[in-house]
Amino acid sequence: MRISIIVASRNAASTIGRCLDSITQQSAGNIEIVVADGGSNDGTAEILQRQSAGMGGSLVWFSKPDKGIAEAWNRAIALATGDWILFLGADDRLAAPDVIMRAGLVLERALPKHRVVYGQVALVTPEDVEVGMLDRPWSPRDFYGCRYNLPHQAVFHHRSLFGEFGPFDTSLKIAAAFDFLLRALAQSKPLYMPGLTITRMQIGGLSNSRLNAPRLVKEEMRLFLRHVGGMPWTHLWWLAKAWVKYALYRLGGDGLALSLANHYRRLVRGEGPLRY
Repeated sequence: MRISIIVASRNAASTIGRCLDSITQQSAGNIEIVVADGGSNDGTAEILQRQSAGMGGSLVWFSKPDKGIAEAWNRAIALATGDWILFLGADDRLAAPDVIMRAGLVLERALPKHRVVYGQVALVTPEDVEVGMLDRPWSPRDFYGCRYNLPHQAVFHHRSLFGEFGPFDTSLKIAAAFDFLLRALAQSKPLYMPGLTITRMQIGGLSNSRLNAPRLVKEEMRLFLRHVGGMPWTHLWWLAKAWVKYALYRLGGDGLALSLANHYRRLVRGEGPLRY
C-alpha cells in the first residue's frame, strides 16, 4: 500500500522545510510526496529543488501559478500514484514520526466499506504551542447540513474517489474539500480513528483566518444550496457573525476579536474561553 501526501504551497519558504521533514521522518515506508507550488518567488522552489535531489524520486514537485488551492490539488492528484491521499498545507506538519504507520494499519482494513478515513488535528501557534483540537466525531446530521466538516489535514482519501466523483471545484477558494466530501460521502460513512492526531495545523491559514470568515460562510451557503437545497436562517446568522469577526479584526487585530468572542462565550453561552 502506497500513501501519497500532497502539499500545496505558495511563498512558503519559512515553513515548507519543516513540513517536508515531518514526512521524511516517518517510520513507515512507501510514502510519496507531491508538492504543488503556486509559482512562489520567495525561495520555496529552491528549497524544493534541494530536498528532491536527496530523496531518490520520493518527492515530486512543480511550481506553476494557479487560481487557488483546489487547482493546485487537482494538478497534484494527476501526478500522485498512491492508493490513499492526504492533503497538507505548507505550514502544517505530521504530528509524530509514527503517524503514517499507525494510520496505515487502519487503512489496510478500511476497504471496501470505507474510502474516507480520518483522525484528529491539533491547532498550534507559529511557535508550536497547542491551542485547540479538531477531534469531533463525524455527525451525519451536521455534516450533511453543511454545519461541520471533517478536518481535511487529517483525512485520507482513497484514490478511487477522484475517478468517481471528479476533481475539486476550483470556483471554491476555501470550501473545496468540504464540497468534495459532500459528494464522496453521499451514500457512505467515513471511518474515524479516535485518539490519533495526524497533523499539527498552524492557525491563521486560509480556512481559519478571521479575515476569510465572511468568504468561508458564503461558500458554505453555496454548498447548502448545491447539496441540500433551500437556505436556513441560521446561515444568515453565521454570515453576520463572520462579518463581525472581520470588522473586529480590522479594528484591533486578533487580540480584540478573541477578547470579545470570549466575553460572548462566557456571558451568553456559558462556555470556556478560546485561545485562538
